[in-house]
Amino acid sequence: MQKDLDAAVTGLEASQVVKEKLNEVLSKAVDAIEDPSTRPEDRAVYASIVAQVTATLKAAQDANTTSKERASYTRIVEGIAESLRRALNPDTAPEDRAFYLRLADELADAAESLQQMTPDERAYYMRVLETLANGLVTIQNPKTAPKNAQDRKQIQKALQETTDALATVRNPDASEQERNEAQRELDQRANSLKNPLYLELLQQLKQYKAPTACVQAVENRTLQAGWPDGTLWGLSDPSCAGTLAQGAQDEGSKWQALFACVQQSPFSTCVRFVPKE
Repeated sequence: MQKDLDAAVTGLEASQVVKEKLNEVLSKAVDAIEDPSTRPEDRAVYASIVAQVTATLKAAQDANTTSKERASYTRIVEGIAESLRRALNPDTAPEDRAFYLRLADELADAAESLQQMTPDERAYYMRVLETLANGLVTIQNPKTAPKNAQDRKQIQKALQETTDALATVRNPDASEQERNEAQRELDQRANSLKNPLYLELLQQLKQYKAPTACVQAVENRTLQAGWPDGTLWGLSDPSCAGTLAQGAQDEGSKWQALFACVQQSPFSTCVRFVPKE
């Protein structure tokens, strides 16, 4: 297992830093599999994740895989590895550990299944997986992670909902209605940047001449966690501090209450101030 994994990581088109991080986390997973004190149910999940990640890494190096797909596969595996790292950390709270292990397992399973899809299906689900993986990396980066515990739980919930929808769409035992509802959830997340209210908010930010870093933070977080949770997460970025202050004082804007709330309170409490369409 370790030998196949090492070969798969070595052949990946990625920086040495990325390869070292992947090797470190995945080697810890192998150690956990071989550790007799590991619970059998956890050992089975770790073994499944390692096997599926190895298969995904090999797919990334297939001669028929495009350079764009290789980059996406790499980002997806990074997201899986980052979740696995948190799950394997003994200092992680039990509730968070269960969350990250489940997401790593679902992502790894979905990533491996990309190889059996048609080109159009693969392109769509690869985008979904990549944005989800980016969200998992971002929520664990000290520079971008929500500082407030309540906010962090809300973003975890948003990521979990996307993961659950992804699992339901691919579950042959789910009813047609369940799969259709899950697909609508995924489509809604995939089209978050086209949401009319999001576009209206974005226009307001540009009117305030928000810094490029602020606009990019709002866009990236919206992609990763959807509207409005991801958008509010983006607005809480330090690069948006000046823009929030400006918006909170703009009595002529219907977004004033929202800006003031994000400026002063956990952003997860501010959804109630999102204007109605």
